[in-house]
Amino acid sequence: MSDDKMPEPRNDQLPQWLMLVLAYCGPLGLIPYFVMADDPFVRWHARQGLTLTGVWILLLLTLSFLAMMPLLGVLFMLLAPIVWLAAFAMVVVGIVFALRGERWRMPVIAELADKW
Repeated sequence: MSDDKMPEPRNDQLPQWLMLVLAYCGPLGLIPYFVMADDPFVRWHARQGLTLTGVWILLLLTLSFLAMMPLLGVLFMLLAPIVWLAAFAMVVVGIVFALRGERWRMPVIAELADKW
């Protein structure tokens, strides 16, 4: 299916590889989401990258709040670096797959991204 692979770039638009990298760079993912609205491949990766960013922020805010609890707070403080590393690894893998012209459906993130 042609929708699964990266389409050929056109000369009249920004470099597609740049938009694919920006798709996974946190709030900068809004740039390819709106600028490349006619490219379903870039838009799919932008949705997934923006969803990952939102989930990442919510997890870190929740862990920060729970870290204030007596006794169990230490456990939640220790989980924060693991969340950071996991999210960073998912960003790197997402960029690599995007630049290879493939779609990698991140566990949980892809299902959430498909809803919008």
